[in-house]
Amino acid sequence: METSPSTSVLWTNLIEAQILGGDLAAAESSLAGMAQAAPDARDRYVTGYRLAWARGDYPTAAAYVDSVGQSPQPGFQ
Repeated sequence: METSPSTSVLWTNLIEAQILGGDLAAAESSLAGMAQAAPDARDRYVTGYRLAWARGDYPTAAAYVDSVGQSPQPGFQ
């Protein structure tokens, strides 16, 4: 992360590991860091969805899914 903070896949892997490890507070902090370091990363919305779902925050998860669905990239439609 220190050598390439805008590489979103590094953030995604970190946050995924934190979610799977049950450290949702750390995942939330990392997601905020990802938003700051890689604001244009479209996978931030997918990662945000997964975190919101893990927290049981289904309205926020739905908002993230809606954001992903509006992406012009074919892989996110």
